[in-house]
Amino acid sequence: MLSQLGRRNPRFFSGRSSRRNPLADVDLILWGVPLAMVAIAGILIASTQRQANYADWYQHWVTAAVGVVVAVVGTSALGAQSWINIGGFYVQPSEFAKVGAILLLAGVLARHPVDRPVDLIRPVGLIALPWLLVFVQPDLGSSLVFGAVLLVMLFWAGMPGAWVVLLLSPLVAA
Repeated sequence: MLSQLGRRNPRFFSGRSSRRNPLADVDLILWGVPLAMVAIAGILIASTQRQANYADWYQHWVTAAVGVVVAVVGTSALGAQSWINIGGFYVQPSEFAKVGAILLLAGVLARHPVDRPVDLIRPVGLIALPWLLVFVQPDLGSSLVFGAVLLVMLFWAGMPGAWVVLLLSPLVAA
């Protein structure tokens, strides 16, 4: 009887579980390259601080470890993994990115006002990275907020109103 059971179901005696391995779908390049860079950066930071009276290089690795833990606790909803469950509360990291982008953009616009069209490169480039990361998630609602924040802050910083109309004209044409 046992030999027949083993022939029918070879996993019965192999000791393997029928559950899928969660690490089977891990992309080694996607995880390996950043982790290797963090490890090398930690070693380089430690080597530069060896001569100093303080040594806080390990904080780099602690921050990386927290980042790895946060990266694997995402919750998928409607095809986007843009929510993190922290103690029963669901947090969307793009909300922190919005606040950070607003503060950074305010600092840049305070130092470098937009007087010429070429001055738009710096603020648009600043918003482009978080916008792109949120857009590929895909979270269209949050990604549109980055564009609206950029336009409002550019106008508030003194950009001529005609430029705002010019920047919005592709949306009207589409």
